[in-house]
Amino acid sequence: MSKLNKYYISIGISALLLLILFTVIALPIIARDKAAEAIHAATGRRAHIGSVSINPFTLTATVTEFAIDENMGGTPLFGCRRFRVSLSPASIYKRALILSNVNIDSPAFSLARTAPNRYNFSDILDKQGHATKQEKKHDFLFSFNNIIVTNGSLDFDDQAVAGGRKHTIRTLNVAIPFISNIPYLAEQYIDPKISALVDGAPFSFAGKLKPLSKSLETSVHISLKKLSLPQFVAYSPIKPPVGLASGNSISKSSMI
Repeated sequence: MSKLNKYYISIGISALLLLILFTVIALPIIARDKAAEAIHAATGRRAHIGSVSINPFTLTATVTEFAIDENMGGTPLFGCRRFRVSLSPASIYKRALILSNVNIDSPAFSLARTAPNRYNFSDILDKQGHATKQEKKHDFLFSFNNIIVTNGSLDFDDQAVAGGRKHTIRTLNVAIPFISNIPYLAEQYIDPKISALVDGAPFSFAGKLKPLSKSLETSVHISLKKLSLPQFVAYSPIKPPVGLASGNSISKSSMI
């Protein structure tokens, strides 16, 4: 091997090592700062990101301690202990965003209804709605696979109902094989599985869906047991003729 070839090989190896170092060390810092700026611009809320790590060999990105502030302060509107995605190389030749794995650990929402049809995130929807009207629509193909959500929670403070009500979701676990709008995948059934405690009552959901198909074919089984019913009387559109002192749901239903 000539000295010139050795020189070019050494240059190539050095460039590759520098690229790997940039991807592992510098790029995560840049991505963290740019993501926080983009979220603030899109939502008007401050975003906090603990760390970002990128593995160039597995095409995996991990975000830890992510949170978006609530507009009025206090508990974050949304937080997540860890969010990890893996990009599939098939994204290149299929010309679509294809994630081979999506893992969300301990997502937490803190929502409030402040008035009829107004929530503590309504300003974000208003902002997004205004931006959408000004942007030209483009077809965006995607396929998110092996979606796993573990230990999720939600706190909902309904300030608009008479007397106010607070509701919770705890130990939310979700497993979805895939969600895609790629035509041949959108026509395939998915069988999501969801379990949680809703206001302390065990909830489960399973079935077969085509969520992004034009046919919207659905067959599901829902179970919600031991849910305390008196707290929901306030949501009745008409005033009940009698009071409900106690009572629990024994719901188990199937829909096609």
